[in-house]
Amino acid sequence: MLNALYPKPQNRKNFVFLQNIILLIMKKIKYVIYKEGKYYVSQCLNVDISSFGTTIDEASANLKEALQLYFEGDKSHWDYLSISEALIGETQLNLK
Repeated sequence: MLNALYPKPQNRKNFVFLQNIILLIMKKIKYVIYKEGKYYVSQCLNVDISSFGTTIDEASANLKEALQLYFEGDKSHWDYLSISEALIGETQLNLK
């Protein structure tokens, strides 16, 4: 199916680059959204990127844009923490 979507590269270097892009597109990113004051904060769990918005949808869209810019930059960003399952917990601490 990928061959139908993407033309066959003319040389090996382009093929490896194209493979990396396809793999990057298919990776899932985990994030959480929480309310802080009047804003919703979206925090990525795979890389240290966050954003915010006045609605949940805006916070999510803004995070997606920030992540796209992050991964478009330095290729060293392509290696990131892979998270298969995410849980959110809550606890209380006694602070003295």
